[in-house]
Amino acid sequence: MLATPGGKPFDNEEWIFEIKWDGYRAIADLSDGLQFYSRNGLSYLGKYSMIMIESGLRKQPEKMVLDGEIVAYNRQGIPDFQLLQHSGEQPAPPLFITFSICFF
Repeated sequence: MLATPGGKPFDNEEWIFEIKWDGYRAIADLSDGLQFYSRNGLSYLGKYSMIMIESGLRKQPEKMVLDGEIVAYNRQGIPDFQLLQHSGEQPAPPLFITFSICFF
């Protein structure tokens, strides 16, 4: 899950690139209730309850595990890690961006 340095940056029409989310990596485990935690196993349920992650994830009817990132956007619509660290100061609540889902 950790990024490692690569070679020189490149551009190629055959590749699709995505933005760097610049947030906290998180796992949402809906296989038996709801667990929402960091890569190190620390619970995010209390810390990020204000962003409605818990209520939105609890509504999912399927048993699944989602891998993603908690991201806060600044006023220009760009992910901003500093803003995420000061969660009470952002213009909009952080979001859980999911990039991998495993269904059971």
